[in-house]
Amino acid sequence: MLLGIFIHSAVKKLVVKPLLSEVERARAYASGRELSLIDTKNMDEIGDLNHALQRIYNELTLEKQQLLETQRDSGVVKHI
Repeated sequence: MLLGIFIHSAVKKLVVKPLLSEVERARAYASGRELSLIDTKNMDEIGDLNHALQRIYNELTLEKQQLLETQRDSGVVKHI
């Protein structure tokens, strides 16, 4: 019984909470909010997911800025 409680707690701490955190970050970004930067030292799949999500955010943010600059330079002003 104690072993089961220990395993449940470990899985929740090491897998479930970090995944829920990443899901919340993705939802926040999808709804237009800035992505909060999380500096993780995880060298596992959760860390890989965090880094991939951050890379996507960085690339899309850069492309958005470049698009806005191009529109401004051409006289087209739109808010994205």
